Amino acid sequence: MLLHNDNSLKTEYNDNKQLYLQQYKFNICPENSIGEGYVTEKIFHSLLSGCIPIYNGWSKNPEPGIVNPDIILWYDEFDEQNNEYTLMKIRKLQENDKFYRSFIGQPFFCATAVDEIYDMQNRVNEKICDVINSKLNT
Repeated sequence: MLLHNDNSLKTEYNDNKQLYLQQYKFNICPENSIGEGYVTEKIFHSLLSGCIPIYNGWSKNPEPGIVNPDIILWYDEFDEQNNEYTLMKIRKLQENDKFYRSFIGQPFFCATAVDEIYDMQNRVNEKICDVINSKLNT
């Protein structure tokens, strides 16, 4: 129950995280584990709900070629200067509706996203086939 605030996600929103997040402009998205290439679904949950992700993870560009890094606000507990910039931007987005609408109106995905995802899927399929073939040949 550590850091558990309330039960409204389950009781009022029937455990529908996307619907729950729609009531907020921002969503804090810390990674549970920080390592190169590790990105959770938290950024996608935020964007699909209309929230601006405030992200802390392994990279300021967590899904290169897929997610538009300009739609993500970056938090880094070791970079005070960047955090001041992020806080200033959050204040402006909170106070200036025109700026907020312009910011959230950016494309969530890069123009290369479809090709990147397709290539990723092909690499996964190749690895699966390699594993199966190596098992069959032993």
